[in-house]
Amino acid sequence: MNVISKLVRSLTAGSLVIGLTVGFASAQDSPKLTEVFKTPLATAAENEIAVMHVDYPPGYSSPKHFHTGQVLLYVLEGTGALEVDGAVRTAKAGEVIQEAAGKPMVMSNDSTSEWLRFVIFQVGPEGEPTHVKVD
Repeated sequence: MNVISKLVRSLTAGSLVIGLTVGFASAQDSPKLTEVFKTPLATAAENEIAVMHVDYPPGYSSPKHFHTGQVLLYVLEGTGALEVDGAVRTAKAGEVIQEAAGKPMVMSNDSTSEWLRFVIFQVGPEGEPTHVKVD
């Protein structure tokens, strides 16, 4: 069953949390991450789905981190570069990047003038953080 089907099923069977904002610094050129939706999955024991809208300013690269669940990243605007294990994958508006859980990665907006905006759909362990920084 695909992630969208699971999302629709979970809406009918799970509790809904909307509007929780997880932020970075509030400076004008700081990235912004807004959790749009998060609920336990009716079809997967002890898992939940999180949907997050992310905005990266021009030239921004995330700290190295990993996600605690499987991720599908959908680019809304701009072009993103995802580095995992030394390999770089890029995606532009309308494209998707898949990320495996537990793999350290860095997401970058290499543009000097355009913002990168994307949505993350993550299925992972219920109650765990969606991402963890790696030193």
